[in-house]
Amino acid sequence: MPLVFEEYRFDPNPRFPFLVTMKRYPNLDGEQKGFTLVLTHGTGFLKELWEPIIERIFTTESAKLDGLRIREAWTIDAPNHGDAATLNTALLQSGAYDLTFSWENYSRAIHLLLAGLGSFTDSKNQPAKIDFTSKRLIGIGHSMGGVSLILTHSFYPLITFDSLILVEPMLITARHSKASGRKFGLDEGALVRRDFWESREEAWTSLSTKGMKTWDKRVVKLFVEFGLRETTKDDPFDRPGVTLKCTRIQESATFKDKTSQALAFDFLETLCSSTPVHVIWGAIDDYIPAPIKEDIHKNAFKGEAASIQRVANYGHLVPQMQPDNVADAISNTFGSLSTSPTKSRL
Repeated sequence: MPLVFEEYRFDPNPRFPFLVTMKRYPNLDGEQKGFTLVLTHGTGFLKELWEPIIERIFTTESAKLDGLRIREAWTIDAPNHGDAATLNTALLQSGAYDLTFSWENYSRAIHLLLAGLGSFTDSKNQPAKIDFTSKRLIGIGHSMGGVSLILTHSFYPLITFDSLILVEPMLITARHSKASGRKFGLDEGALVRRDFWESREEAWTSLSTKGMKTWDKRVVKLFVEFGLRETTKDDPFDRPGVTLKCTRIQESATFKDKTSQALAFDFLETLCSSTPVHVIWGAIDDYIPAPIKEDIHKNAFKGEAASIQRVANYGHLVPQMQPDNVADAISNTFGSLSTSPTKSRL
């Protein structure tokens, strides 16, 4: 059964300057008392890219006799990515976030949203009553999104997750980069990536055969549909077309943040003492070399990860390349969850 979704906007002002965009995917075969999945994306990506994974999880869990009861899934854009970037254009163009965009901004947005410290509106800009505080939450984050989920636990009021699932969490600290002798030049690469196409059709042809040719075609299609926007007179292009919602400057600024990774690295042991934290790696150690992953398990998790899985034949971008296998790995973690009532979320 194809996914259906509802779009919402969250305004945490004056506590936080950025508007937040999210989508709710109700599980049509789910239950009102089931779990709520909260999914967060990596740098350069967006909330809609989780859709193939959500669809697979809904389908496989519903087909199992003992499958996890899942009520819904929510995906959340980082403030300078996806639809949120479009809403926050004026603030992002102020220059304050051009050099570095802290991942804590994403973490803070997630926390405020889940704590209900702001107002919600629906796609028709009508007030919406949404309460996450009574839901049973499972956090699922890829790369930056995983780090941001870790850091939500450092804000007050406390948000409680039944479990966290980190897919290729980007927990590289400054000492890792120095010790490995490797330069992670993702910020420089973002500044020179292509950011204009004359049409979405041209973007699809280019990305599916070049820049994203190793991605699952469903994910490429979603990126072309939701990761791009029509150009305006304020853009530096001399003709109409489509461009990235998350600009090259903002993607680069996001890659430059290293402080949030270090904070999450140091906080992970504390988090593991109260919450089951599962980790899923790609079997290919590309963006995060094997010695760094070993150090993460030894000195961040300190042997307290609830489970560790590897998805064969793929690396850091495994959610984009193999969404079905990632969905199955996520489902593998559900067996340890209790379906009995739990305590208040706050």
